[in-house]
Amino acid sequence: MSSGMACSRHFARTPHIQATRPPRSLPCRCFKHKDHGLTPQGIILPPLDVDHASVRLFGVDHLTVQSSIGNHILEEKPGAVVVETAVTPTHGGANGRVFSCADDEEEEGLFMRQMICATVRELQKLDAVIGSDLWKNLEVNMNGEQLAYVSALGVGADLIFGDRPKIDTLLRLAKLATITDLDYAYGEQSKSNYLDLALGGHIRERKTSLDDVGRVEAIMLLEREALMCQAIHQACQDVGSGGSVVGVVGAEHVKAMTELWTSNTFGSIVAAIEKESMEQEPVEGFQDVDEPMKENPGIRRALLESFLRLAAGEQLITVLNENLEPISDEYRDDYWFASELYGSTRMLLAVMDKESLSKVCCGWQCDMWDILEGYRKVRPINGGTGVDLELIVQQRALDPEVTG
Repeated sequence: MSSGMACSRHFARTPHIQATRPPRSLPCRCFKHKDHGLTPQGIILPPLDVDHASVRLFGVDHLTVQSSIGNHILEEKPGAVVVETAVTPTHGGANGRVFSCADDEEEEGLFMRQMICATVRELQKLDAVIGSDLWKNLEVNMNGEQLAYVSALGVGADLIFGDRPKIDTLLRLAKLATITDLDYAYGEQSKSNYLDLALGGHIRERKTSLDDVGRVEAIMLLEREALMCQAIHQACQDVGSGGSVVGVVGAEHVKAMTELWTSNTFGSIVAAIEKESMEQEPVEGFQDVDEPMKENPGIRRALLESFLRLAAGEQLITVLNENLEPISDEYRDDYWFASELYGSTRMLLAVMDKESLSKVCCGWQCDMWDILEGYRKVRPINGGTGVDLELIVQQRALDPEVTG
């Protein structure tokens, strides 16, 4: 077998290729850094006004037990706890919304609500929570966010949703991000995912100015971080001098939020979001976009879903599609073809630079960098269209589930 044939085969282009459901790319979120720069006690943010409450910011890994967060809240008894992740859909329906076990009766049957509120009622029966058998059990069975919920409600703190509702972020992304924006974000996310697997965790450098980040990163991360800082700042005003506020957010947000807070620049980002929102029409559907956004909606939707699959998983894609118009028949094949290419392992690898590629993949009797050249060329960020039927034919020949 020749060296070229060891890695790929070349097939004649067929007169017609039927679009098929694409394979799912690995929905890997790669924010598992070796060092978040955090301590179990969190980070004390400097006061922005003399008459405001003090504030401590905790970063959580959503899958890790972090009992220090709950212990701090129980000991400190803050006036407010601002969280990134809502307890229930109603709680997460608006930035700044406060959760209470006495409210939201229509959500009485939700498991999370039942578990949190039942736990709080049991905690409030105890004279001393820390050290009790119940608390010891919670420390090893609840993650950091859940401990923040029950401890905040247990001490009577306002439990405030500080993030932007998921659907608002998704619709904003659908409204504003171009095909090239989405292609760039897909590439950065895939590269980060692979390097995390290869290096066992890495620090992803981020900027905290709207002028220095791509549109997708601004919408998915920086704007939300500014809004969470704004929610913490408002809570500090409401609680007032002598009191305290605790923030509990994903660990990947802590560094950027600390920079936004200490530089006191989060307010300008929030103001820019509000100004931009007032100047734009409401989102009615993925195809209802203004100039210069009149792009192929099939390819655009495919790249949006491919990015979200890498960054957050299938759940957000489901939410997005429930709120957008379906792709019209005219663009349906473009959607499936682009989804198939961007759902392939070869495209996931093709976004990497040569040095990074060598760290995560190697060819047998061939150079993988050369093999992936066609995938790099088809990317819109490199001047391509996002679809290449010849690549799809070659790709399907390597997949027995498609060709068989």
